[in-house]
Amino acid sequence: MIPFVKAHACGNDFLIIEEQLAQRRHAELARKLCARNISVGADGIEFLERKANGDLFLRLFNADGSEAELSGNGTRCVAAWLARSEGRKDVELGTHGGLRTCRVVVAADPLYLIESEMGVPRVMPRTIELPGVGNVAGAMVNVGNPHFVLFVDSEDFSVHGHTWHQ
Repeated sequence: MIPFVKAHACGNDFLIIEEQLAQRRHAELARKLCARNISVGADGIEFLERKANGDLFLRLFNADGSEAELSGNGTRCVAAWLARSEGRKDVELGTHGGLRTCRVVVAADPLYLIESEMGVPRVMPRTIELPGVGNVAGAMVNVGNPHFVLFVDSEDFSVHGHTWHQ
């Protein structure tokens, strides 16, 4: 049995597991534990490594077993867990997307508000082709992990049959 914590932030959910428990089975554990309806279910697992010098490092594995640079929401979940379990107010977390500094703004268990430095975004205008939709103008925005941002004319919009409302 592997002890874990499950945390939620802004619609994403993550499992948090101490790195030494992974035993080099990161991808396998992510696929098994993150499977919705047949297991715990999560968007990914944040593996927390505690280095001998006191530094902390996160490795994020998505539900499909792939490794990602980082997740802002996942990083904040780990910071909240460290605030709850160890009383930390500030925490620096190394990630494959760079060092992230998190600060506890509100600690009202079980609710935590965590502020995180995500660095300076790299923005690159781009047009991509979406199947069934055509060319869509937007921008690649990277703060340690890449995102594609769409520009819309209103708070209610639809892309490829999916509708979003503000």
